[in-house]
Amino acid sequence: MASEHPVPGAPAVYELIFIEARRALDDQEAALADARSRTGVLLSAAAIATSFLGGQALKDGSASGWTWVALVLFCLVAGLSLFVLWPARRWSFSLDPAAAIAGYAESADPPAIEQVHRDFALYMGSTYDAQEPQLERLLTVFRLATLGLAAEVVAWFGDLALAS
Repeated sequence: MASEHPVPGAPAVYELIFIEARRALDDQEAALADARSRTGVLLSAAAIATSFLGGQALKDGSASGWTWVALVLFCLVAGLSLFVLWPARRWSFSLDPAAAIAGYAESADPPAIEQVHRDFALYMGSTYDAQEPQLERLLTVFRLATLGLAAEVVAWFGDLALAS
């Protein structure tokens, strides 16, 4: 993990950059947690809308075109939500302590603290950059699910208006 580059500049500058890199990863982790939390709420709202409005729309036992549109949209919202909630993607928001100890603290020639700050900041920055497209993809899917929920509710109300 250690870099052999000389470390120009003041040690405080590397510490500041390290702190900001850590903060960026913390912000990214919080954004992921927030997106997943909001997606869970969105999925719950879709289920409630479907059970309540769908129950009203299907009281007479017949399904209109609006009913089928609403049900398809519910399935779409559920699928998109599960895509966001599914834990299949690998995320990294911290350093591997064993590698850091072996590469820095217990190495034959331990580097100066500014070198450690520099290397860790670069590592965290590259991790952030690698994960950002994944996070943006999940946020886009969340936005689509939100639009799907809005369309689903409109479809249910269309069905109810048709029935009355």
